Amino acid sequence: MMMKMIKKIAPVLALMAVLAIPSERAEAQENFFGASWMTGLPSGDMADYTESFSWRGMSLDYRRLQTRNVSWGFSGSWQVFNDKVYTTETGSIQLGEEAVEIPGALSGTQFRYINVFPFMATAQYTFGMRNRTRPYLGIGAGGLYSERRTEIGTIALQSTNWHFAAAPEVGLLIPLGLEAEMYVRAMYNWTSEAGGLDYTYFTFSVGVAAISF
Repeated sequence: MMMKMIKKIAPVLALMAVLAIPSERAEAQENFFGASWMTGLPSGDMADYTESFSWRGMSLDYRRLQTRNVSWGFSGSWQVFNDKVYTTETGSIQLGEEAVEIPGALSGTQFRYINVFPFMATAQYTFGMRNRTRPYLGIGAGGLYSERRTEIGTIALQSTNWHFAAAPEVGLLIPLGLEAEMYVRAMYNWTSEAGGLDYTYFTFSVGVAAISF
């Protein structure tokens, strides 16, 4: 299990190391403090549980310009996925490695929720010159706290876990003036398995950042 995880995260760590190698020092050490609204699209097994597009999410981001094109930082975010389906359950209801036995058959509307809270170290490579619209590529790696809850009738099942998480991203920085930028980005979020559950999903966000020197 450990060797399998190392093999999965090795390319992520290698890319972060490459991006962190100093090349040409920036003339000014910029600090980027951003907040964004995030939307989400579940994929894989996650979409089998909650297939609806999520409009509820946010992130806080910090980056420090290391060279003219390379920055590193931290990101914390929260995304909510939810769905409701009409089901008939018999025997037990399964949620990851947890199960609750139910008497006979239970029919009704099933409410499903997933809350995810990723906390990551990040690195970005930005193309182009300051004060112009610039594309960038980035990578994040760290931990993700998940809370998955199923409600049907009077029964509620909840599973909470910590996962290793990684998230490559692509985005644009759009200047709003000397001390502010808009940023738009798309990310693919992946987690390791914990508690019999793992998650993969896409996020799309738009935000505004304050720039200090």
